[in-house]
Amino acid sequence: MNSRYPQNLKESIIFGMSNCIVMVCGMMAVNMFFAGVLTPLNFISGLGPIFLTAFFVSELIVGPIVHAITKKFNAYRYISFIRVAFMAAIMTFLAPLLQTGHIMNFGHYLTAFIFNYIVAFFLQVLVAMRFAIFVLARIRALKNVSGN
Repeated sequence: MNSRYPQNLKESIIFGMSNCIVMVCGMMAVNMFFAGVLTPLNFISGLGPIFLTAFFVSELIVGPIVHAITKKFNAYRYISFIRVAFMAAIMTFLAPLLQTGHIMNFGHYLTAFIFNYIVAFFLQVLVAMRFAIFVLARIRALKNVSGN
């Protein structure tokens, strides 16, 4: 396994939280902007519940499913595609429900899912994953300096 990635549970939680916060902030900003409702109050009011939901969905539901799929089909090179697809599918439904209580009709959901998948994939690959790797490396460096 690549040493840049988490090596234990504590590192997995740190990595997951740092990755998730970038994804949630980025996706909330993009979706609220395109919906015409991006204000500091709307953003801050939705950040907590959506972050907690996304983190737990990612770590407790999507992570194990994606791991099982990639292991079964030896598809580790496609893990980002698969993980983003699952998260986009689930969060495209849950985020508006948590934020406004609104459930989308199927046509609107499908359009939003496709848009969210594309944006989330590039955000994940170009920003969030690199940020999570950076945070994990900094924490490891601090841990080594303090001698723990």
